[in-house]
Order: sequence, then structure tokens, then C-alpha cells
Amino acid sequence: MIHWIQSADELRELLRDPPSHYALDTEFVREKTFWPILALVQLALPSRDSSSEAEIYLIDPLLAGVNAVLRDLFLEPSCTAVVHSPSEDWVALRENIGALPQKVFDTQHAAAMLGIGYGMSYLRLVEAITGVQLEKGETRSNWLQRPLTDSQKKYAADDVLHLLQVYVELRSQLIEHERLAWMEEDMARVLASASVDTIEPYPHLGVRGAGNFGMNQQKVLHRLLRWREAQARDSNLPKTWILGNELAFAIARDQIGTSTALNTCMNKIPKSPFKFAKKILSVATTPLPDEDSLPDARDLERRDKERVRALQKIVQDLTVSLGMSDGILASRRRIEQWVDDGAWTGSFAGWRREILEPLFSAVEPEPESAPE
Repeated sequence: MIHWIQSADELRELLRDPPSHYALDTEFVREKTFWPILALVQLALPSRDSSSEAEIYLIDPLLAGVNAVLRDLFLEPSCTAVVHSPSEDWVALRENIGALPQKVFDTQHAAAMLGIGYGMSYLRLVEAITGVQLEKGETRSNWLQRPLTDSQKKYAADDVLHLLQVYVELRSQLIEHERLAWMEEDMARVLASASVDTIEPYPHLGVRGAGNFGMNQQKVLHRLLRWREAQARDSNLPKTWILGNELAFAIARDQIGTSTALNTCMNKIPKSPFKFAKKILSVATTPLPDEDSLPDARDLERRDKERVRALQKIVQDLTVSLGMSDGILASRRRIEQWVDDGAWTGSFAGWRREILEPLFSAVEPEPESAPE
């Protein structure tokens, strides 16, 4: 049954006795802003009658006092929020509610850990576990409109309707395979990361094509991308509205240093932000204090590729033997990062280190070439 919460008092009464677990999802709008605008929160609570479906509650975070009640729920240490692929939801909740749940269970992650599938959509996972085929609709809906349509309410309710049933089944399987502790460790790490708003210190390293640039070009790209991030946050505008990747690459590639050259370049690229032209030129031509220690994106292409391939094979074989889905143990990017720094941190700490370190240590790095 679907319930539309009308006030903070109604929600507070509903959550007077916090449940041991609940399904959670959100709808948010981010087309014209850097920070997501939380438009709807969906909760599914276990029914007091075990023979009936979960009770669905649609909550309007725009109502006065509602977010404070949700924050109290999230901060309950004994409650587990059941979610599905929540990375974007975390940003919306952190910035609008001011807190994240203390304990979470991501059904997408659990499915991968059990070998059901990596990166499975909610619709596919629900069908795989329950046999129910959900309709796909309202994905581009205006969730800030009021009142919501019946179609919107049904779509929003469906997003949590079967999550608790999926949770019970997946949790049972994790216990059976002695992987619940692994799951809890991963969830704690994900939550710790999601709770903090971090800014990538070297954004040029994550942009495809930067490895083809010389260091002077990379420095310009790095300046532009760092400024774009800061400007987008301060003005609460999408990053591409500040500076698109195509323009940033062109400026860095051609080492543009005059207003005439920049104007010519911007005229060739659609939707160029001419109102920022003067600032963009200043940013592109002004060195940053820490540029001398800037990591070289070309080094990512020079790493020991034979070692990376050998480690990938180890991970692939171990994944098969454990009956997990590809990607859950370690992505290629994570392996490359380990080859670069050798650090057993982040996702490579804990249980992954325990099973991977003995195998990885047997793959020696390629010896350095003797100087000519």
C-alpha cells in the first residue's frame, strides 16, 4: 500500500519505533545545478502483518521539518537502510538531509558478491530474485512538480516495493557463503567515503586523452579543470555550463594564450561560455603553486603492462573460483593503481588484501632497464 506523507509530524509518528531495516530510494533533480535538489524520498517498511507486502511511504523533503525527521532515522545506529546502487543518492541525501544512514545494504553490490551479476539494474535483479517484471517509466519525469501524478507515485513506489524481499534473500545467501562480513566491511568503507565531500586533486588524470599531452599541456588542462570544479560548486551550476571538456582540451592542446586565439577557438565550439572567456584565459595562463609536483598522465600509459595483465589473470581466476561476478574483486583501474603505489588501502584493505596479497606478491615487477 502506498502512503503519501503530509507533514513532519506524521512522519515522526510513523518512525516513533524505528524499524530494524527499511528500503530507501530518492528522486532528485540536477539538470540545471551542480548540487542535486532532493525532490522525493521513498521508504518501504516491513509490514507488521508478515503475510502482506511492505508498506510504502512517499515523503516530500520540501515540507518543513521533514528532513530533520529523516536525519534522525538515518542516525539510528541499529537501523539498516536497504538500497540499490546508491552512489548518486548519497550526494543528494548528504547535501539536503545533512546525514547518511549509519548502516546500509546495497543489493547491487551483494548480487555481484554472490555471482548473480555485476552492476545489475534494479529491474533485472528484482526479476531474478522474485520473478516480478517491473515497468520502466517516468525516468525523465519532473519530480519537483506538485502534486505528483499517479504514474509518478507508482514508479517511485516500485523502486522500493521489492527491495526488502530482495534484501532478505541476498542476506541469507551471503550468510550461507560466509560473506556477510565482507559485505559489511565494503558497506562501511563506501559510507565513510560518501559521507565526505572530496575534490579530486588531479582531475586531469581522470580525463581520457590527457596521456597524449606533454607536461605543459597537462598543466593547462589541470588548471582549467580545477577552476571549473570550484566555479561550478560556488555558482551551483553544472560543470559543463562553466567549461566543456572539448574547449578545455582545445585550450590545453594548442596552448592558447591570447584573447584573440581564445575567441577564435570558442567560435568553433558550440555553446562555448563567452561570459567566462576573460577568466578562462587568466586561469589557463597562470601557473598554480603546486604544478611542479603534478603527476604526469603519461606515466599511466608507461606502467608495467605485463604485470597488470598477470594480476588481472589472478583476479579473474580467483573470481571464478569464488563464484563472484567480474569486477567485484578488483577492476583493471584498481589493479593499475596498486601497481603504481603498492598500497593496500581503500577497497584493497581488509578481506581483499587477505586473499589477494599472497597471490599478488608472487608477481614481481618488471626490472628497470639499465641506463644507456
